Amino acid sequence: MNFYEECFVWVRHNNNCGVRYTCLKNLQTDMYCVQSADFYRKDNNNNRFDNQFLELLLEEDPLTRCEWFNSLADAISHHLKDFP
Repeated sequence: MNFYEECFVWVRHNNNCGVRYTCLKNLQTDMYCVQSADFYRKDNNNNRFDNQFLELLLEEDPLTRCEWFNSLADAISHHLKDFP
């Protein structure tokens, strides 16, 4: 059984938008991945992101779905290269 700690990293994109990186830490290996990056806007229904996170988590184990890194910063940097 794998145990994951969820952590959020926020980036202010502009006056109307912020990006929330939903990251996981594998508690057995102390490695990090980015599960998703969600764009929050003032005028949108942002509640759907929690449901999407759960769907991804249950659909496939993050251990195989994601690429893992030694630091949270490295995981986010790699995600930004893949999804500019």
